[in-house]
Amino acid sequence: NFLYYIASGRYKVFHNNKVVGSLSPEDLFMGEMAFLLNNKRSAAVHAEEQGKLIKISRKSFVQVMKRYPHYGIFLSKLLARKIVRANEQHSAEQV
Repeated sequence: NFLYYIASGRYKVFHNNKVVGSLSPEDLFMGEMAFLLNNKRSAAVHAEEQGKLIKISRKSFVQVMKRYPHYGIFLSKLLARKIVRANEQHSAEQV
Protein backbone atom coordinates (compact mmCIF):
# COMPACT_ATOMS: atom_id res chain seq x y z
CA ASN A 1 0.00 0.00 0.00
CA PHE A 2 3.01 2.28 -0.25
CA LEU A 3 5.13 3.84 -2.95
CA TYR A 4 8.70 4.86 -2.13
CA TYR A 5 10.43 7.98 -3.40
CA ILE A 6 14.19 7.41 -3.68
CA ALA A 7 15.82 10.48 -2.15
CA SER A 8 19.32 8.96 -2.02
CA GLY A 9 21.22 5.69 -2.11
CA ARG A 10 21.57 2.72 -4.44
CA TYR A 11 19.44 -0.40 -4.21
CA LYS A 12 19.66 -3.86 -5.77
CA VAL A 13 16.45 -5.56 -6.90
CA PHE A 14 16.15 -9.34 -6.41
CA HIS A 15 13.64 -11.78 -7.87
CA ASN A 16 13.95 -15.45 -6.90
CA ASN A 17 17.27 -14.64 -5.18
CA LYS A 18 18.74 -13.32 -8.46
CA VAL A 19 19.75 -9.69 -9.02
CA VAL A 20 17.44 -8.37 -11.73
CA GLY A 21 18.14 -4.66 -11.50
CA SER A 22 19.25 -1.69 -9.50
CA LEU A 23 17.61 1.54 -8.43
CA SER A 24 18.92 5.00 -7.62
CA PRO A 25 17.50 8.52 -7.25
CA GLU A 26 17.53 8.67 -11.07
CA ASP A 27 14.66 6.13 -10.99
CA LEU A 28 12.71 8.38 -8.58
CA PHE A 29 10.39 5.64 -7.25
CA MET A 30 10.40 2.02 -6.20
CA GLY A 31 7.42 -0.24 -5.77
CA GLU A 32 5.25 1.68 -8.21
CA MET A 33 4.13 -1.36 -10.23
CA ALA A 34 2.70 -3.24 -7.26
CA PHE A 35 1.39 -0.01 -5.80
CA LEU A 36 -0.51 1.02 -8.94
CA LEU A 37 -1.75 -2.49 -9.76
CA ASN A 38 -2.66 -3.28 -6.15
CA ASN A 39 -0.55 -6.45 -6.37
CA LYS A 40 1.84 -8.17 -4.04
CA ARG A 41 5.45 -7.15 -4.45
CA SER A 42 7.24 -9.35 -6.97
CA ALA A 43 10.79 -8.50 -5.89
CA ALA A 44 12.89 -7.74 -2.85
CA VAL A 45 15.06 -4.64 -2.62
CA HIS A 46 18.28 -4.36 -0.62
CA ALA A 47 20.28 -1.20 0.00
CA GLU A 48 23.80 -1.24 -1.47
CA GLU A 49 24.72 1.79 0.63
CA GLN A 50 23.08 4.08 3.11
CA GLY A 51 20.20 5.96 1.55
CA LYS A 52 16.90 7.66 2.20
CA LEU A 53 13.44 6.60 1.05
CA ILE A 54 10.26 8.58 1.50
CA LYS A 55 7.19 6.42 2.07
CA ILE A 56 4.06 7.63 0.25
CA SER A 57 0.68 6.23 1.27
CA ARG A 58 -2.06 5.46 -1.22
CA LYS A 59 -4.23 8.17 0.36
CA SER A 60 -1.49 10.81 -0.05
CA PHE A 61 -0.81 9.69 -3.60
CA VAL A 62 -4.49 9.96 -4.57
CA GLN A 63 -4.76 13.42 -2.99
CA VAL A 64 -1.74 14.63 -4.96
CA MET A 65 -3.09 13.14 -8.21
CA LYS A 66 -6.43 14.89 -7.69
CA ARG A 67 -4.74 18.21 -7.04
CA TYR A 68 -2.00 17.87 -9.69
CA PRO A 69 -3.30 15.53 -12.42
CA HIS A 70 -0.30 16.24 -14.66
CA TYR A 71 1.79 14.17 -12.21
CA GLY A 72 -0.08 11.14 -13.55
CA ILE A 73 1.39 11.80 -17.00
CA PHE A 74 4.84 12.26 -15.43
CA LEU A 75 4.53 8.92 -13.61
CA SER A 76 3.37 7.22 -16.83
CA LYS A 77 6.49 8.47 -18.60
CA LEU A 78 8.70 7.19 -15.77
CA LEU A 79 7.11 3.76 -16.00
CA ALA A 80 7.52 3.71 -19.78
CA ARG A 81 11.23 4.58 -19.43
CA LYS A 82 11.68 1.76 -16.90
CA ILE A 83 10.06 -0.71 -19.31
CA VAL A 84 12.28 0.45 -22.18
CA ARG A 85 15.39 0.11 -19.99
CA ALA A 86 14.32 -3.37 -18.82
CA ASN A 87 13.72 -4.43 -22.43
CA GLU A 88 17.14 -3.13 -23.45
CA GLN A 89 18.83 -4.97 -20.58
CA HIS A 90 16.96 -8.16 -21.43
CA SER A 91 17.92 -7.84 -25.12
CA ALA A 92 21.59 -7.33 -24.20
CA GLU A 93 21.51 -10.48 -22.04
CA GLN A 94 20.12 -12.50 -24.96
CA VAL A 95 23.06 -11.62 -27.24
